[in-house]
Amino acid sequence: MPAMLMAVSFILAYLLPLVSCKPGDVILNVNFVQQNWSVYMPNGTQNPYTLELNARDNAIKMKDACNCSWWFQTPQGSLNKFKESGYNSTLRFSIQSLEWSGAFIDDYDVILIPNKRLPNIGIRGVRDGSLMSGVYDVQINEYQQWQMIPKVNRYGKITTPINYVVATKFDVMQTLSNIEFIQIRGGYYSGTEKTQLSLFQMIEGDLPSTGSQSSPGTATSSSLDSIFHEVGQTSALRYELEFNRPGLECATFLALSQGNLRSAYWDANSHTWNMKLDLFTSADAYNYYVGKHMELSGGKSAGMIGEITDYVGAFQWDIRSGIVSVSIVHAGSGCQRGGFLVASSPNGTGFNASFNVLYSIPSVVIQSGGVDCAASVAEGNQGSFSIAAVDSKGTVTSLDFVSSAVVGSGYVSGPAWISCELPCEGSGLTVQCTASAGDITATSIVNGGAGYSLSHKPTIRCPEGNVEVVSVQEGPFDQVSVIQGVVRSIQPTTHGEFLTGTYYIDGPAIVVCNESCGGDGLRAHCFTDGFGDVTRIQVQDGGHGYNQASIPTVTCPRQEQGSGFLAYYYSNGSALSNVMVVDPGAGYVYPFTFLKVSPGPQQNPSCWNILLEPSLSGYLSSVTILNPGEGYQDSVGFTISHGGEGCQDFFLFGVVGDSTPGRLVENSTDASHVSLWGTDASAVDGYYNGYTLVMLSGENAGHAVGIQQYEADSKLLTLATGLQHTPLQGDAYAITKTPSNVIIDRARSVDFLNSSYGSLSSSLSCECAGTSYNSSSLCMASTSACSSGQCVCSVGLGPRAPAADGWFEGELIHFIGTSYRARVVRYDGATRTATLSVNGSAYRDSHEVPSWANIASGAEYLLSSKYAARVQVIGNSSENIEPLNSSSTYRISYLDFTEAERAFANSRPFFCQQSVGESSSLLLPFRRVFAFQSLPTVCSAATLTAQIHILENLDMFYPWCNIAVKGEQGETLGVLFDKDEQSRSVDKLQGAIVLSQDEMIAMSSDEVMYFTLETSPNCTGRLQIQSLTLAFNPSSCVSVAIPGNVFEQPSDLSYNVSFPVPQGVPVLSDGHIKVTAEANRMEGSIGVYYNDTLLSTLFTSVEPSSGTKFFAISQPADIAELCLGVGLYPNRSCYRSAFTLIDKNRSASHTEMFNISRDLLRQALANSSSLSLNFKISQRSPVRFNPLKLTYASGNARMLQLDESSGMGFGSRLYRPSKFHFTFQGDAPPAAGDALLWVHAYLEDKGYRQAESFTSQDTKLNTLTDPQPYLFAGREPFYVQLLRSRDPRAEWKQQQSRWPFLNAVRLRAGNDGEEIGWLFAGDYSQYEPSKGF
Repeated sequence: MPAMLMAVSFILAYLLPLVSCKPGDVILNVNFVQQNWSVYMPNGTQNPYTLELNARDNAIKMKDACNCSWWFQTPQGSLNKFKESGYNSTLRFSIQSLEWSGAFIDDYDVILIPNKRLPNIGIRGVRDGSLMSGVYDVQINEYQQWQMIPKVNRYGKITTPINYVVATKFDVMQTLSNIEFIQIRGGYYSGTEKTQLSLFQMIEGDLPSTGSQSSPGTATSSSLDSIFHEVGQTSALRYELEFNRPGLECATFLALSQGNLRSAYWDANSHTWNMKLDLFTSADAYNYYVGKHMELSGGKSAGMIGEITDYVGAFQWDIRSGIVSVSIVHAGSGCQRGGFLVASSPNGTGFNASFNVLYSIPSVVIQSGGVDCAASVAEGNQGSFSIAAVDSKGTVTSLDFVSSAVVGSGYVSGPAWISCELPCEGSGLTVQCTASAGDITATSIVNGGAGYSLSHKPTIRCPEGNVEVVSVQEGPFDQVSVIQGVVRSIQPTTHGEFLTGTYYIDGPAIVVCNESCGGDGLRAHCFTDGFGDVTRIQVQDGGHGYNQASIPTVTCPRQEQGSGFLAYYYSNGSALSNVMVVDPGAGYVYPFTFLKVSPGPQQNPSCWNILLEPSLSGYLSSVTILNPGEGYQDSVGFTISHGGEGCQDFFLFGVVGDSTPGRLVENSTDASHVSLWGTDASAVDGYYNGYTLVMLSGENAGHAVGIQQYEADSKLLTLATGLQHTPLQGDAYAITKTPSNVIIDRARSVDFLNSSYGSLSSSLSCECAGTSYNSSSLCMASTSACSSGQCVCSVGLGPRAPAADGWFEGELIHFIGTSYRARVVRYDGATRTATLSVNGSAYRDSHEVPSWANIASGAEYLLSSKYAARVQVIGNSSENIEPLNSSSTYRISYLDFTEAERAFANSRPFFCQQSVGESSSLLLPFRRVFAFQSLPTVCSAATLTAQIHILENLDMFYPWCNIAVKGEQGETLGVLFDKDEQSRSVDKLQGAIVLSQDEMIAMSSDEVMYFTLETSPNCTGRLQIQSLTLAFNPSSCVSVAIPGNVFEQPSDLSYNVSFPVPQGVPVLSDGHIKVTAEANRMEGSIGVYYNDTLLSTLFTSVEPSSGTKFFAISQPADIAELCLGVGLYPNRSCYRSAFTLIDKNRSASHTEMFNISRDLLRQALANSSSLSLNFKISQRSPVRFNPLKLTYASGNARMLQLDESSGMGFGSRLYRPSKFHFTFQGDAPPAAGDALLWVHAYLEDKGYRQAESFTSQDTKLNTLTDPQPYLFAGREPFYVQLLRSRDPRAEWKQQQSRWPFLNAVRLRAGNDGEEIGWLFAGDYSQYEPSKGF
């Protein structure tokens, strides 16, 4: 069955307007929602704010940021009716200053604007600045001193000149006949302000009698003329909230991590379990799980619960988890240019590198074969010959070349060019030509190919020369001009000749001055054409002491040149026809590579116009790491992020982490400094700052100390605390990011280092097909088993290694004094044997020992120990727990105080697990805070009833033992059980107090009513509060909230605010104002003033009466956090407390309330529709005001009630999803202000907790009891699936009750279904559901 709601009653209370009895009809009554009003501002004024529509109040408002006047302006065409009957009418409008600062500006308050031909007319003095809001009447006739206002165009020129100031009757009537706009002033003050226009009416008037006119802008209130009195602003219906349950838990267990246990063993010294957590799900940060709770969820000893006392995180010997080097295994081909690389890895982020490209020349394109470029004397058939014989397979066995037939010239030795075009068939023929002095002396068949035929022979040509890469050197440049010892100019000539050089690049010139030269200081810069030729040399500093007779040697920088290119060219009898590349070479640079031909001997000297273009193929030549990134593990691939077009078939190998284990090369000077000179330590200053040095051999073996500073030039470590002895040459060491006190804490028997290093008990040996070998190199032997990757290599660890299977699996082992490190793929605890990844073996890894490595017994090693934790078992001794292994699964959880801390940070009370209900118990005497949450604003008197059950002792049977009820400010509200009643003879007592109307408004205006119950100090015993019941009648009241503001430099600042309230509605109580501000309480306070009279001082940092600097936070949720000490744990520790120092309060948000007496409130609202207050801020730091709220009880209200007798479905069950429509019947006057809607309903939850689709263990309710705080089931409160899909306000998840909020009701109103808000979206878990909500 889905969730159900049954509506019992709806009560609507709304304020009535006051009826005007003045004569005249309303000509125009503006609906701002339906009209498109605008704002007129002076030319050139910049304002970041725009006009806002307040649809609820039928008003428009705007905020300005200028020292200027501005006006609200009617829409185009809205005044047509007014043209006919506007004379002597009354313009009525309501204006209100919501915020303001600065001085009052004198200007026109109302301006009538006719068409362009006529001047405007305006009136001043309607509002004088003494009232922040009001309803103003302005008559439009000649008696009101309307003034003529000339129009000015955008260039400042007057377009409608005037001859007098005061408007005549003719002027007024002419203006009305041609009127287009009316402007109502909104900008009154020189500073920032926010103004609201909420009424605009035109009322037809009679012809005036001379001298009887009211003064301009008389502020009126229709309530002063007559009031429509409506009796019954308090409903006769009685509502009750029965508080008989503890409510939400103060904290919930949330799953933090889960995974498979890698290994575990019992440590008898510390009486804890040492465990290796999951490699893939565990956190890298040390101490991350300290204080968290671990439960074995499967496998051996499932159900065991413990607390994690120590956790090392990613305890390893690489300082960086980035990619520290990239090797080019295969350079690839086809690259057009260099580019950038990123790492492709399931873990790690941030790696970025660039790569450069060099080129080979796999082919040559003949752009122009030249003219007369064939051999001078051709051999064969016009320079070619062919085959003479083939066998049955078409393989060429002889050629028709005869060496003595012709003595040729222009040929060179080399491979012949074979051309077989249809109908010729066959392939694979390779012929080598031999030439001497340009004459072909022999040909030989290198490969006869196949498929050839004597019917259609291929053409064979011998090479006539080579194609070479052009390399022309320029310099030294000898045309140097020296005047009076200073070099003035350098011309790029060599021996007076301008050469076209190659491979030169822009850059500083290279200047060499020998002894005869004698000068110094010459600096020059070389410029090229971008293709390798030096075009200009610019002298930047001519130096001094030079001699024209002995000039310095000047050359330009040059790009490295490639090598190895070998190619031959062939002709078709007159021009070059083909080029064969035998070796593409390497190392060539684009665009500096040019080709030329090197003709054979006796080549035709008239050959010209040859143009050859190299077809370059780029390959990766180098990789430069720009950012090594973080968080990478072992297997890393690389892809091109941008650039590198055409690159293919490249393969790169990346090394993750910079291994730190090594040996000292020299003695250190003292125990506080360690010299890493001669090692491969980092060349970056500060690289090891804040990390930990561990010593692995020598007199300091087994010690770990923090590193304070690292100097890269000297490779000197300065330690935070000195070692016991001075480190010496040969001592083994390593560096880790894990703090020393996390690795070793001997006072608590913590030592994560001791088991991780030592000397091998056996050398690296490999076994293949059941045969043992002494060297890993035999993994590469050609036996059948090994060749298929069956070779397994292992070492024996020292005696300190744990005898726990799997303990080191997945870890890296470093062999100190070598560059070798390998992955441990298997660990046998009984024999302490570690199987390693070795090149060529069955186990490969990015970290592996080379196949030729020889690691002998006794070699020192160091192992990483990632994700090791110590666990203190709760409620069970180790003897009752089976030995743990990798078959066990675990879950790590923690108590989540998120909602409590969020409430504290926002200065919002948070109440949970309150001591009310059948399971509660309180030891007398006590002082305890309680709260009614999700409470509607109660503007009537109420009754608070308490029912208690006496559990121990008899003191509560006597009248001198009673319970005082105190309010939110510590004031006494009443006393329970203060009479000598006959009922005290039983163990269950009931007492009640009445809370006044003012007390209820003050305590319920923020939806949470909290109070303190305090017993007499001499009472003893134990009692149970079974229920606290609050009963009240719904009553009308005014509740107004205005938005806050931020002040960045608030020192001695005045902040003016105005609460808009319904006009003329009687005030029946004090006004209660709630102020929430974010400010530093230690820096000052905020004074609240009305008409320069101090009403209250808020947020004082110290109570004047007691001088205490502590303040209490909401109980029983102990959510304040107080930290003592400095540095890291255990030198610095934090604990939760119900009290905290003010200056240690992490919350910047504070809430206080103050009252305004009803007499003062009535006086303030007598002639105004707003309450104006001034906040004087004395703070040095920024202050943010959150929304401010004013609440008071009001009369003149209509109560409308719907219940079962009204029909429409009241009293019927409503199932999700459904819609419930209701109407308040009958006629009523229009509302003068906001309405309050009370809904009394029963919320039921049936079926969800037993839903078949949500019955797994992970969705069970959490259970948390005080005697056993670590016993819990499940990981998240209630059904997370339901919460995420059905909670209408998901961000409130934790502060909602267990189930009522799943029945939250959305309220819509009006024909268009405008959304008003949510009902029953709060926390009702403390209330008795059978009484309804």
